[in-house]
Amino acid sequence: MVGGKRFFLKHGHLYHVKHDTELYDLSRAAKENAADIILFGHTHIPYIQSLDGMCIMNPGSIGSFSEASYGVIEISSEEFQYKIKKATGKGTDRA
Repeated sequence: MVGGKRFFLKHGHLYHVKHDTELYDLSRAAKENAADIILFGHTHIPYIQSLDGMCIMNPGSIGSFSEASYGVIEISSEEFQYKIKKATGKGTDRA
């Protein structure tokens, strides 16, 4: 837990995120673990959605798979905000 929010962090391949566009397996597992925020990868494609009070985020890739992006999550005592930002710069100096 961070700031009173429970995170569910998974790479995504075991939850079929490349083929399950509704992210059913991933969101079901996160609900079973009472998650507030789901972070996953595997596709290297930025994705952000709110579902049943949970934030689902794939920050994308800072590397060369697609346009570089990263995720930002801000947690206060009452709420959390989340967004995906485009990375700028070259090499590892992005962010």
